[in-house]
Amino acid sequence: MNYDFYKKNFTGKNVRIAVLDSGVYLPDSQITHYNINDVRDGEKKKNIYMDYKENMHGTFCASEIRKIAPDAQIIDVNIADDLFSIKEEDIIKAVELCMEIEADIINLSLKMEKFSEKFFEKCQEAYSKGVFLIASSDGELSYPADFPDVIKVVSSEQDLEIEEVEENFISIKNYEFNCNLFGKVYKLKSSNSIACAHFSGLLSLILEARPLASNKELARYIFEDVMEDKQDIEQEGFVVNEKSVAAMSSDPHILINNLSELNKNIIGYYDMERKLFVNYKGEIIPDKDYNEILEINPYEYKRNLLTNKNCFRSKSHVYLGIFKGQSEKGYLKNHKFGRFHYINYIKKPVIFICSLGYSSSKFELQLELYKGLKEHNIRSENITYNPLGILFGFEVYDYPKNVNIPETIYSINHDLYELSKQESTDLVIANIAGGITQLNTYNRNNFGALFFAYRNAADADIIILTINSGINLDRLERQLAKLELENISKVILVISSQFYSTMQLESYDEVNIIPASANQLQSFYEEVKKRFSKYEVFSYNEVEEGKLTERMVGFYNGICEGQRAGRL
Repeated sequence: MNYDFYKKNFTGKNVRIAVLDSGVYLPDSQITHYNINDVRDGEKKKNIYMDYKENMHGTFCASEIRKIAPDAQIIDVNIADDLFSIKEEDIIKAVELCMEIEADIINLSLKMEKFSEKFFEKCQEAYSKGVFLIASSDGELSYPADFPDVIKVVSSEQDLEIEEVEENFISIKNYEFNCNLFGKVYKLKSSNSIACAHFSGLLSLILEARPLASNKELARYIFEDVMEDKQDIEQEGFVVNEKSVAAMSSDPHILINNLSELNKNIIGYYDMERKLFVNYKGEIIPDKDYNEILEINPYEYKRNLLTNKNCFRSKSHVYLGIFKGQSEKGYLKNHKFGRFHYINYIKKPVIFICSLGYSSSKFELQLELYKGLKEHNIRSENITYNPLGILFGFEVYDYPKNVNIPETIYSINHDLYELSKQESTDLVIANIAGGITQLNTYNRNNFGALFFAYRNAADADIIILTINSGINLDRLERQLAKLELENISKVILVISSQFYSTMQLESYDEVNIIPASANQLQSFYEEVKKRFSKYEVFSYNEVEEGKLTERMVGFYNGICEGQRAGRL
């Protein structure tokens, strides 16, 4: 984009730029002043020059716009209270005002840290009416900068004065900002806020030059080069061939117990004791009756191969998961880090399954929910990091070793959104790998980072937290308190079928799990239920009996009733 051409030939004439900020201290006849307190009370005072010397943020932003676009009409909308803080409801009211007075550009050199459905929808409404929304970002989650149709602006060290990073994403070179007000010169380092105002000014020049173009048409014009490069390449999913057999280290009963949902092309599994393939009745499958071996590693770490490939030379041999000696991660999807820079609003219900540690029966629980909800005609799309999910048609991802924020958040949000927007999808279930925290002070393994990314990628309607018996309940209490502070609406506790011993939990080595006895499970279940009485607690037996599914069906129907009531 040749911005110099527009700077030389246009001045922003007849373009209306609203500055939603702390007020503008510029006695300029081309500036119209509003105070959100008056607007909220039904009064729309304008052309009133206000003294905002106490906080110059809005004044500096307006000054930068004026330098770039000397003839643009600036609309000052003061949304700050007496303490110069900003409330979400006032920003929403200000956006409504901007639509009413037909602003062309809304400059939002500000940040809200939490996603808001109301704010999102108001920005969508403004965009649909042809308004440009320009917002600053600090490189972390920033709203409204991270809304899809808002142009995000950052200030950074770079060679180019201005760069279109991706669609709706602008980066402006750091420079010294000078503002001369009433004989006093302010010299400041460039900031994201000033960069945002700078681009709002530039955009007004383009709007003056192309007055009949819509905001969508101008966005395509500005970001044309990067939009061409952003064609998404879909990762090919794995197709199970006819007469395939499965070889895996985990208990084959996960296949046997879920035959109704298992891919119909998988006719049997590898019997570890007998060292041959059998069908689901335990009968030997002759070599001539199967065509392909699917070897599956359901764990997050590399394993040695279970079978000797030389014994099956005439058979196709496919690896699903991560194995030692295999360079490729067999048919696991990757989160597309760096390809997205915004947060979509996910309207369908979202359920997260997570655990305090790891290996806590999360995948088995996910299968139970998937199967049970389907019996009630509730269609779920599922994300997991367990390669066994491929056999059931789930979206299976490789566990990211580096969880970079906010790139991982954007990517996960995109993956959840793409699943949720399918017409056939009623809700989305995400089984989050690893744990929400480390098990002890020795074995950290980046636990909690992926859960943090998911938590910020979407507002989960319910979090199902699985717990192995033997876990320290004080640690559980601390984690639940953290979730409460983060306004997690609903947490359900499930006691898994696994057990951690005290010796394992205090080990420097990898923590292993063992099956829990019936007495251990019952005792731990009763202890958890008594200590955490305000939470719903389910034993794993109750999960298998369908009681958790019944709870999720009630939850889903309740959401549907609420939506219907809202429409009425």
